[in-house]
Amino acid sequence: MMRFSILGVKGGVGKSTISVALAKMFAREGKRVLLIDRDLIGWTSHMMGHHGGSLLDALMGKDSEFHLTVKEGEGEITVVRVNPDPPLFYKYMEKIKNDPTVTDRILQIYSKFMRESEIHLADNPPNVFFNDPVIQLEIKAYMSIGYTERWYRVYVSDPSERGLKALLEYVKAVEAEGMGGTPGALIVNMVPPLPEEYAQAVSLARRYRPNFPVVAAIPFDERLYTYGSFMELREFPDQLNILGRVLSSMPTNAFIE
Repeated sequence: MMRFSILGVKGGVGKSTISVALAKMFAREGKRVLLIDRDLIGWTSHMMGHHGGSLLDALMGKDSEFHLTVKEGEGEITVVRVNPDPPLFYKYMEKIKNDPTVTDRILQIYSKFMRESEIHLADNPPNVFFNDPVIQLEIKAYMSIGYTERWYRVYVSDPSERGLKALLEYVKAVEAEGMGGTPGALIVNMVPPLPEEYAQAVSLARRYRPNFPVVAAIPFDERLYTYGSFMELREFPDQLNILGRVLSSMPTNAFIE
């Protein structure tokens, strides 16, 4: 079992799009992929075609589907929406924050999906930390099943120098928490495809090569951001295809441009 946590210091850098694209590529290799949508807005679920309930809804006894499984190539993707929309999320948290049985109850509902998948991909809200209630319950459930050896964090940034500097500070803070897993990759995403700007982004990415086993510069491709047709998308930028193959063979080292 492998697990990738997709993280970033701010929104709008393409984390959800990267998460869904990687899930599709892993599934095409014949893998059973669990795509974990931990963001309160549920955008990953939306892109996958899941418009139902959440894992926390099920925990609270609501009769609504919190998952959707779709075939992709020789494999399959199961998307699980963890959290409901913000008003319900905060209402639920007030009810369960002092309940010591919560992790066990989540495991009863959720462990089947974790154990039956070969790759986990967790899409996260921006600027989130391990002690944040938005992700804490799902992480506790994951760690309790005992498969934490191949757990990698994948950090996503826009190509600006300011954005990359902010991300590196965020990386230092997250890694200092010591919750298990290792930093696996830096993705400099949505790079303008113009030669001069692309070369500048690649140069910036190289500065951070010593900090991550895998570094990738991914050009902006408008097909990835034409929402509504994402599940029919069959082609990805070459750099993203290479990134998928590299990550599936972790641990390894690579620079992708």
